Amino acid sequence: MDTRESLINKLVTKTQADKDLRNRLLTDPNSILKEVLNVELPEGFKVMVHEEDARTAHLVLPPPAELTDEQLQQAAGGVCDFFGIRGYNTNTNSLLSGLEVGPGCSF
Repeated sequence: MDTRESLINKLVTKTQADKDLRNRLLTDPNSILKEVLNVELPEGFKVMVHEEDARTAHLVLPPPAELTDEQLQQAAGGVCDFFGIRGYNTNTNSLLSGLEVGPGCSF
């Protein structure tokens, strides 16, 4: 079973050898995840890729503790978290782990 780290390592390795793939990953990450890793993300799920350099670092903040109405609706209907490698399949009322595929959440 692939972990978040192993999936990222696969992408980094491939993009170091293929400059065109690297540029496409920066501009259209969702398509490249499907093409290279065979990972299909849920509709509306957005992946952002940032390129660091010697003078830039990126800090990723967790979502705010207070949920919006839209976030509450999503949570009530189940959620798929690609990079957290977890999810909840509302069709079978079961937790997903790894890159398991369920009818309500596909990876």
